[in-house]
Amino acid sequence: MDEKDKNVVEQIVDSVNDLVESIANTASEAFEPATQPPTPKPKRQSVPDYEFPAAASSANTVSTPVKKPAAKKKTQLAKNPVKNTVANSSSKQSENVKQLSKKRKSKR
Repeated sequence: MDEKDKNVVEQIVDSVNDLVESIANTASEAFEPATQPPTPKPKRQSVPDYEFPAAASSANTVSTPVKKPAAKKKTQLAKNPVKNTVANSSSKQSENVKQLSKKRKSKR
C-alpha cells in the first residue's frame, strides 16, 4: 500500500472509533439515571381531626332528596341467532336465487 491508501485507511479507522465512542457515551448517559438511587418520597402530612357539630335535634335536620340512578334498559337477544357461516350464506344465496326465479316465472 502506498502512503495515500494508508491515509484513507487511517481516516476510516478514526471515523469508526469516533462513532463507537459516541455510541458508548450515549449509552452511558442513558444508563446513568437507572443506576442512581431513587429520590426519597416526601412524608405525608397528617390531616387534622375534624369534629362534626352535634345535631341539636332530629326535627331541625333537613334531608336532601337523593336521585335514583336511571334504570338500565335491557336489550333483548334474538332467540335463534343467525350464525354467519359460509354454508349458511351459500344456502341463503341459493334460496334467494330460487325465489327470484319463481318471481320471474310468475311474471311471464
